[in-house]
Amino acid sequence: MVGGIISHSIAFFPFYFVHGKSMILLGILCTINIIMGYIFSAVSLIKLICMKYKLFG
Repeated sequence: MVGGIISHSIAFFPFYFVHGKSMILLGILCTINIIMGYIFSAVSLIKLICMKYKLFG
């Protein structure tokens, strides 16, 4: 599972030669997003949204 998800973000890097620097940035951002998702896997997106807008205490 981990390898499958991370391989999607790493796949952007070879496209640099065709599409330019934006693919490097996209690959880096996707990789960071995946890593942060694994680190904070116990926190749901709904909980983060509620904490940000202080909806439920």
